Amino acid sequence: MIITIGGPPGSGKTTVATLLSKKLNLELVVIGEIFRSLAQERGYTLVQFGEMAQNDHSIDRELDKRTVSRAKEGDMILEGRLAGVMLYQNNIPAYKVWIDADLGERANRISERDGGEISEVINRIKEREHCERMRYEEIYSVRLDDRSIYDLIIDTSSLSPEEVVEVILKEIKV
Repeated sequence: MIITIGGPPGSGKTTVATLLSKKLNLELVVIGEIFRSLAQERGYTLVQFGEMAQNDHSIDRELDKRTVSRAKEGDMILEGRLAGVMLYQNNIPAYKVWIDADLGERANRISERDGGEISEVINRIKEREHCERMRYEEIYSVRLDDRSIYDLIIDTSSLSPEEVVEVILKEIKV
């Protein structure tokens, strides 16, 4: 079984994916870690590499290739904003989960994790989401607000990570 966990920054996707992988005893593959390893292989900092990816779509294509390759290995939890899209576009069966939370809650979570004033964090989130929306539409012809491929959508604004995991487990009937 492959389960994808996608969502915007601060939605709780990494925390939920980590807990779910432990509950189900499945390997956790974090697409952000694949991106980090690509940056390291090429000798760039994460910030430099992220800026390069804005204009060099070969970076996203290499990330996609590695993601799909890992997914073909079988059972796992695959965490990343486009994890569900990648598997859907490559006809790889998976249970696709999208988690979200309102902007204020996401900003609070990110501020607690990384520091920064809430207003600053909100501006960074909006800027990042705008850049990603443009890039993903150009590269993949997908809109991040189109949730039609997902099997389950959860608003995590008022749920703990453990509660989100319980919702997922109930839906996949484990």
